[in-house]
Amino acid sequence: MFRGYWHRRAYRKALVDYINQRPINKPFRIKKIRILIDEKLDIPPSFFSELSNALNVKEKNVSFMTFPIKNKKIQDSSSVFNRNEVSFFGKFSSGLLVFCEKEVDLQLNFFNEQNLYPHWVACVSKKKLSIGFTGADNSINDLIFDFPPTSKDEVKTELIKYLKILNHI
Repeated sequence: MFRGYWHRRAYRKALVDYINQRPINKPFRIKKIRILIDEKLDIPPSFFSELSNALNVKEKNVSFMTFPIKNKKIQDSSSVFNRNEVSFFGKFSSGLLVFCEKEVDLQLNFFNEQNLYPHWVACVSKKKLSIGFTGADNSINDLIFDFPPTSKDEVKTELIKYLKILNHI
C-alpha cells in the first residue's frame, strides 16, 4: 500500500520532468530500438525480428523489456521487468537502471492499458522518439497509433510510413 503510493508519486515526478525536458527533434536515423511489451498482448518474437529487418536495424541493436502478467511467477531474466528492482521510494537499480540509461533512437511501447510500471519505464528511459498506442498515457509518446498493438500488419505498415515521413529511415 505505502510502496504503491511512493511509486505513483515517483512516476508522476518523472513524468513532469520528462515533459518539461522533452528533447527537441533533430534529424537522425534509427540505429537502436527499445521495445517495451505487455505480456498480455501475446505478440510473438518473430514479429519484432521482421520489424527490425523492415527498419534496417540489426537485431543486436534491439533491446526488449517484457512486463509479465500480474501474479505470474517471474523468470530470472534481464529482459523481464522485476518489480524488486524498484526501491521502496521509487529508485531503479541494477539491470533495470542500466536498461533505462541506455539511449536508443526509437522506443516502441507495446501496451495499451493504464499500468504504472510500463508507463514509468517508458517515461524515464532515454530515447529520441517514442511511439505508443491509445489507451496508454498519451504524454509519454511522441506518436500515438489509434489501433490495437496486436494488429501486427497495421503496426508494421503505419510505423514504416510515419518514420519515412519523419525522415528517420
